[in-house]
Amino acid sequence: MDTLSHGLLALLLCKEINNRTKKKLSVGKAFLFGIFPDFFSFTLLFIWGMITLGVAHPPHDISRTEPIIILTNFLYSLSHSIIIFAIIFMLILIITKKYYFEMLGWLLHILADVPTHSTSFYPTPLLYPINGFAFNGIPWFSFWFVLINYLILGILGIYVYRHELSKYYQ
Repeated sequence: MDTLSHGLLALLLCKEINNRTKKKLSVGKAFLFGIFPDFFSFTLLFIWGMITLGVAHPPHDISRTEPIIILTNFLYSLSHSIIIFAIIFMLILIITKKYYFEMLGWLLHILADVPTHSTSFYPTPLLYPINGFAFNGIPWFSFWFVLINYLILGILGIYVYRHELSKYYQ
């Protein structure tokens, strides 16, 4: 799934939780945690690509041995692992004695990437560092997937913001 979609999905889930409960979560923080794994993984590669190649997207051949690609793959493995997420979530809970439910946007990101990444382009290493197994999913960057994905996000957005929208259409 693309980075923006991850953020929107986390934001919409958080907003719907707010609609159904008295506890109010920050939709902005949920959005940021939804995009966090990709920003953590790809920011250095993006900067490197802009400086050295004049391009903003990562190279498609991720098996290259250039240090920036090796680093990006390592950061991707860290940020897309349920085990790493759980360790950090629990450490924050232990230190602050508070649950930060907005962090679940990060977990949602990982879970959404499992079926939407093929093994040929940044497969999601769900159980890193225990093992590197990755599910061979549907490539998220195919046109039909992007179209359906944003259509579903749009429908979810209308549903989640139905109360706010109804104020304008009474």
